[in-house]
Amino acid sequence: MFIQTRNATDTDRKSDVEALATTCRLHGQRKMVRPHEALAYQNPPLVERFAKAHKISLEMAAMIFEETKKFLIVSVVHGETFSPSPVQDEMWHHFILHTQGYTSFCERFFGRYVHHLPCDGSLTSDACKLKTVARALFGAISEECWPVPTNSTRCCAPYC
Repeated sequence: MFIQTRNATDTDRKSDVEALATTCRLHGQRKMVRPHEALAYQNPPLVERFAKAHKISLEMAAMIFEETKKFLIVSVVHGETFSPSPVQDEMWHHFILHTQGYTSFCERFFGRYVHHLPCDGSLTSDACKLKTVARALFGAISEECWPVPTNSTRCCAPYC
């Protein structure tokens, strides 16, 4: 079961995320409207469908969804299109297939649609960099949901 701990630094992290969003606006990127609220966003039907499709617990599916939202936030804030881990990518696929919900989520929290790109060698597959940025923004991350540094990091589910 995924348990997100709260401590005195959570407020600081929220401020850091907001500061990074402001930096993105200043550098001409589209604005990130409410990153801390993006983490609070819930989509129980999506989580339930994912859990059922993959025969996993609701708690595990909810944790994967949480880490996928973090991945999307990191990609938008950092201004790079990183390669997700296979499990993040699978959840992203489930989310993006429900176009109205996904489009609404992106527009509401990022101010734009976040495209999923197929693996063509142009995506950043630097797992260490991705995880470092994620930890800086969110503190603890669920390691099992994030890419593992290798020379052959897959950037997409097998069917992309």
